Amino acid sequence: CGFSGTLLRTHEIVPTLRICLFGGLEVRIGDSEVDPSAFRRQKVKTLLALLALNQGKELLRDRLASILWPTSSSATAQRNFYTVWSILRKALSLPGTQECPYLIRLQYSCRLDARTVSSDVAEFDELCGKLLLGAPDAEAWSAAFARLNELYRGDLLPSEGGNEFILRQREEYRARLIDALVSASTRLFDVGELQSALWFAHAAVRKDSTREDAYTALMQAQVASGQRTAALDTYFKCKRSLSDELGIDPSPKAVMLYSSIIEAEPSLKGFVPRS
Repeated sequence: CGFSGTLLRTHEIVPTLRICLFGGLEVRIGDSEVDPSAFRRQKVKTLLALLALNQGKELLRDRLASILWPTSSSATAQRNFYTVWSILRKALSLPGTQECPYLIRLQYSCRLDARTVSSDVAEFDELCGKLLLGAPDAEAWSAAFARLNELYRGDLLPSEGGNEFILRQREEYRARLIDALVSASTRLFDVGELQSALWFAHAAVRKDSTREDAYTALMQAQVASGQRTAALDTYFKCKRSLSDELGIDPSPKAVMLYSSIIEAEPSLKGFVPRS
């Protein structure tokens, strides 16, 4: 990608800090990747992730310290925090200088300077917001999904295996993607864009085979498109997945969709799903 920067004062251009958390930490200042060895310590990675997830808003230092060292005393956590903050500040200093325009430490809180920082999580949230809340637009939404696929290279900060806050965020981002895809399918269905509704529902099922709302969105679009056999196959896949993964039965909505197919075409009552 080309050079990007922010004009902060006359004659001072600060290159943009780009932070990517999906699929592994990647940090760039302008066009140059920051040496990954600068983030050897997991706490340094996690602190940067916490700041990026907060997207320029302030975080209390005590809160950050307690997230990073939940079992340590307040005094120990604070000492550890200042050490890790110093390492992170050095890692994000402008090349050839000791200046770090990206991190802001106030009396009781810290944050990233939103004017000089971009991240994949912020872009991800914006795109999901379009699918959840924007006016239905099949073409624009397809482009948004293509970009989401580029951004979501894998789980959020996969190197972090023990921090409860990051683990919860990881699950929330997984769910947020499926929420957006299911919403897009349902809303496109409501305005008669059946092919696009099918496409988004298929994408949701491929990405998470345990989400019943993805299956029902797909069944709904398949039935409306006259694909009754495919809809029955989707129902049985849903039933099998829910049973195997969660130990539960399909919801009344899924059963109702199944029943509507059989009532409309009784010959399908003996339908045998594909393996």
